[in-house]
Amino acid sequence: MTTTNILRLLAWLLLVGLVVVTVAPIEFRPITPLPVQVERAFALLLIGLVFALAYPRHILLVTALVIGATALLEVAQVLEPSRHGRLVDFAVKAIGAAAGILAGHLINRVRHRG
Repeated sequence: MTTTNILRLLAWLLLVGLVVVTVAPIEFRPITPLPVQVERAFALLLIGLVFALAYPRHILLVTALVIGATALLEVAQVLEPSRHGRLVDFAVKAIGAAAGILAGHLINRVRHRG
């Protein structure tokens, strides 16, 4: 299995994991010692980074996918009685995703120059 295939598999697994913890009842949400907004930003930063590394030639599509999925998942939380979708949560997640995508894009550019 190539590095690209591993990154692609990891990217999609991370996105599936995000779907599960986002729309599941609140008691299934993983708990860390970090503040909740830091958890959200870091999770989306990681997903954005891995997607950008996995699909270097499709950075605009990656951006639309990750931030679009984030928006849809935030809206989907309204359907779960123990959850709530909020604009501030989406903003934190979108900023994290954008930072991860930008980092992945820059890493890809540096790797392909050398």
